[in-house]
Amino acid sequence: MPGNLVYCGIQDHKGLLWFGTDKGLVCFDGARFRTFGVRDGLIDPEVLNLVEDSAGRLWISSYRKKPCYRYNGRFITEKQDSLLSQMQVESVLWEFNENNDGSVWLSGQSDKVWSYSGRGLSVQHFNSSVVRPARIDGIPFYFGINHIFQGLPDGRDTLVRTLPDVPTRRDVNPFRSFGISGNRVLYSYSDKLLLLEWTGKSFSEIARLKGPLGRVFIDKAGRFWVCSLEEGAICFDNKRRDLSNPQHYFKGEKVTAMVEDFQGTFWFCTTDNGIYALPKDVAVNYTTRNGLLSNNITALARSDDGSLLSGDDEGNLYTLAKDGAMRTTSFGSVDGYNRVRRILPATDGSCWVVTDEMLYHVRNNARMQIQINVSPKTAVLDAGWLWCASSGSLFVVEEKKHQTHRILNGRFTALCQDSGGNIWAGTNEGILSERDSFRTDWADMFPDLRGRVIALEKAGEDSLWIATPEKGLMIAQVKAGAITSVSTMPERLAVQLENIQSMFAESNGNLWLATNRGVCRLDKFSNLVRFDHNNGLANDDANAAISFGDTLWVASVGGLSRLVLRSSDAPGNFPTFIVNASYRVKDRTNRLFLLDSLPRSGRIIVPPDATLVEIGLTGLDYRSRGNLHYECVVAKKLPSWRWWTFDNLLERVGRSFKPAYDTTWVDADQLSFGVHLNPGRYDLLVTAVTPGGVRSLQPDF
Repeated sequence: MPGNLVYCGIQDHKGLLWFGTDKGLVCFDGARFRTFGVRDGLIDPEVLNLVEDSAGRLWISSYRKKPCYRYNGRFITEKQDSLLSQMQVESVLWEFNENNDGSVWLSGQSDKVWSYSGRGLSVQHFNSSVVRPARIDGIPFYFGINHIFQGLPDGRDTLVRTLPDVPTRRDVNPFRSFGISGNRVLYSYSDKLLLLEWTGKSFSEIARLKGPLGRVFIDKAGRFWVCSLEEGAICFDNKRRDLSNPQHYFKGEKVTAMVEDFQGTFWFCTTDNGIYALPKDVAVNYTTRNGLLSNNITALARSDDGSLLSGDDEGNLYTLAKDGAMRTTSFGSVDGYNRVRRILPATDGSCWVVTDEMLYHVRNNARMQIQINVSPKTAVLDAGWLWCASSGSLFVVEEKKHQTHRILNGRFTALCQDSGGNIWAGTNEGILSERDSFRTDWADMFPDLRGRVIALEKAGEDSLWIATPEKGLMIAQVKAGAITSVSTMPERLAVQLENIQSMFAESNGNLWLATNRGVCRLDKFSNLVRFDHNNGLANDDANAAISFGDTLWVASVGGLSRLVLRSSDAPGNFPTFIVNASYRVKDRTNRLFLLDSLPRSGRIIVPPDATLVEIGLTGLDYRSRGNLHYECVVAKKLPSWRWWTFDNLLERVGRSFKPAYDTTWVDADQLSFGVHLNPGRYDLLVTAVTPGGVRSLQPDF
């Protein structure tokens, strides 16, 4: 953003967001802010109001008084449009409203309303100032500061309402804003809110309040909002379109305006802090502010009844029921630090809790302490036995009798059970198997396993996920308790999968990894998606994550976070765009902006000596906060004859004149073709994919 003062905002027919600021007009594509100023053709940098008409013209009211519009990538002012030059300059703030015939009403709190059709310009005069024309039940009305006029079929108008207690002196303007929801109109003045209703014959007063005061907006549900410089944003949250049940947002912020986008996200403009967004299905964070005793949540599990179990670093177990009720069981600590490392729900409704200081069995909020002389690290339940890895030994506990049996001395760090029921134990040096009584260290045969095993997880049939600090994430093929092969991640994934703290595998093949850079989801096709603070996590330093249904739970040092992975509306209902193209020629960077200036052919010709060709990508799923990845299908074809070379003709003949297709997954918002792009014609098909795996139904070509 060029500045923090934002006056207005809209979403255009493509889905792009536009904001008017005191330092220029800003376009936001979900990943980038592009600012337009006087050098780009804007008449004045201070943009006060924005409206788009059905023809795709973006009407702009700026401080320089005369309106202008942006169309097909160009700003059209009175210098380019002779109709605009005929208008008299009488207003600082222009209002725009489209008529049924496609013409646009332009009004500016004067006694004139202009009608612009693109083919002609007409003006209508009134006896008092008109703010904006609008229709109710198909009837045209002209809403003024203190009068409401009704348009008649013969083109004349008649006064239908004089607003009470409103000064009529020309040097006093108490008016702030008004908005229409159905047959109700809310006026905002400097001293009151006034709610009117059209009965079919007249306007009657429904309610009036002394506040809040500010600019009026109406959301898709028909609710009235007031954006206030004194009180933030206030929603009259009801289905009756009245002034009851006010809900306050952003108290302390000076809110100037708001806009609701196609996905139901509310965008709030402020004078001091730019823009805030309030999306649907927003992440919910649990911290010490709403019931936790510590923000450092360290372990997660889900019980059979659907309750979420979590533990913190101070020896507290939290049970969050499906109805939202939370219960706390405290184990305490000797020195103030007793990290809950593992929670294992049992089939009888009880659960086992592994902490730094002790092992506990919890039933009906009553806890039993299991006497051990070592610091446990993790555990696995297996047919009546609890396998436990600790700092001094590997041991088992009988579930019913709570008796312990030592299996092997040593320092153990991780445990899991494979698809064949075999127990695997990770150590500081490698990995051992129950099948041979933990005698063989498989790191001796597979050196990649040498190191401290941070986490183990079943990876489906006859395979294991293994994480170490040295090699990151690996997958091992196993058979009858023996490892037959070990594979490391490709380099593109390995660099992103460092500092793994824990793993959680879903039955569908998705693997969730908690890292110090958020939570990663790796699917069975090796596609990686990251969730972090941009998605609403309380903190990027994650300790654990679990997923079930469409919900992701994350335990982090900043609290417990719940994310909805799939939106509540139509999946994929957002567009993908190829935003720009850039390349270098003779040490100069050339950039093409494509959203509103690409030729109809959709073709870009890059010079033969161009290097570092890059394509900018975006998906207008704003709830993903730019956290998208892209499927890019590149088809290399033979160019037109003037670009033929020996190399591309030879390559074409070698493929029997068939296109060469290459699919690339891009985790950032740039597709790079490398330093040098071989001569040829390249067709590009791009599809944005959300962190929840939802594909855009509107790819760009």
